Amino acid sequence: MGYSLLSRFQGALFGGILGDAITTQIQTPSLYPSNQQPDWYKILHYQPSKLIDNLQQICLMLNQSNQLEQQIFKCESRNSGEWAYLALPIILFYHEDFVLLQKEIRIFAQYWQWSDEVVEDVLIWSYIMVLALKKKLDKRNIIGQLLAGVRAKQTPLYQLLRQLESWLFESLTLERVVEKLSTQNQEWSIPLSLYCFSSTPENFYLSISRATHHQTQARITAILTGTLAGGYNGIIGIPTPWRNLSAENPVYQEIDRQGTTLFNNWSGVYQKGRQLDRDIIGQRAIASPGIIQPRSSLKVISQRECT
Repeated sequence: MGYSLLSRFQGALFGGILGDAITTQIQTPSLYPSNQQPDWYKILHYQPSKLIDNLQQICLMLNQSNQLEQQIFKCESRNSGEWAYLALPIILFYHEDFVLLQKEIRIFAQYWQWSDEVVEDVLIWSYIMVLALKKKLDKRNIIGQLLAGVRAKQTPLYQLLRQLESWLFESLTLERVVEKLSTQNQEWSIPLSLYCFSSTPENFYLSISRATHHQTQARITAILTGTLAGGYNGIIGIPTPWRNLSAENPVYQEIDRQGTTLFNNWSGVYQKGRQLDRDIIGQRAIASPGIIQPRSSLKVISQRECT
């Protein structure tokens, strides 16, 4: 796929918000009963949840200082899935160097006193996002590639992913996977989002629709699925009607602005106090190390991937 890195930044951020939007019932009076509101209506009238507000604050923090700082805002997240989503701006900003990314994730973890298990879960999610952003995701063996490369500790999530790999091989239905996961005494939004994405990795709509077809943990599962599918397919992979609807809602406009600034900041072209033409930036060939015309015989620093 030829989607630009900027498109992947935008797709990951936009995809997560769409996942939140279509699993949220609009409270204002409307022609639709709360349980029958169509997706387009919920996207058009969406108001950000506290989780999205926190994500935007983390984006702003990185855009202002290029580093994580002690934050005073209260974060009410309770599970690994939500923490994994809140780590998205850090994942985007440090995606080219997984060693550095792990360091920053651990700094981030100290602010909210994560358990060791949550840290490992977020690192697993970070790794799969890095593969998607760097065009290195093997869509035929996503879980196997993840298990082989992440070098995670033997946490409950790691064990669930091993089971998920066998379920994908057996072509179990979504209903059967949800049934099996629901017997686990733990939060399982991360493995379920990987299942929904793995089945149709190049179809954003189908991936996120599958993520919403169950009640338990549907919201965070849809958010994570939208984030991964958006990062993999880019903003262009998100259905055009949904993107058009977002033009009418300032929530999406703000996250798009933050995402573009984050990309410009990461690429080194952003200067505080200077308004950059986003169309010009979007036309530049900017990618992670080793992505654009890698030549093993030529030792160029920009082509050398950090390890």
